[in-house]
Amino acid sequence: TAVVSVSNELGEPRFPTLRGIMAAARKDPTVLSLADVGVDPAGLYPGLVLRRLYVPESERRCEMIDGVDEGDMGMRLALKLREAELI
Repeated sequence: TAVVSVSNELGEPRFPTLRGIMAAARKDPTVLSLADVGVDPAGLYPGLVLRRLYVPESERRCEMIDGVDEGDMGMRLALKLREAELI
C-alpha cells in the first residue's frame, strides 16, 4: 500500500522535446491487472476513510503603508511587523 503526494515544491516541470513527443506517440501503455501484480481483489479494503473535504477559509487583509520615501515605508513596515510579533 502506498500514498503518494506531490506538491508544487517538487520542482519545475520539464517540457518534452518534439523527438520525445513523437516517440511517445508510437508507444503503447503497459496495462496490468490485479492478477498480474499478485493482488487479490477480495483483500482490498479502504484503509483510509475520508471524513470531510473542504477548502480552508482564508482571511486576508491588506494595509497600505505610506511614507516619505522607500526607507521610511520600510521602517514603518518593520515596526508593524514587530507590533504583530512577526519579527
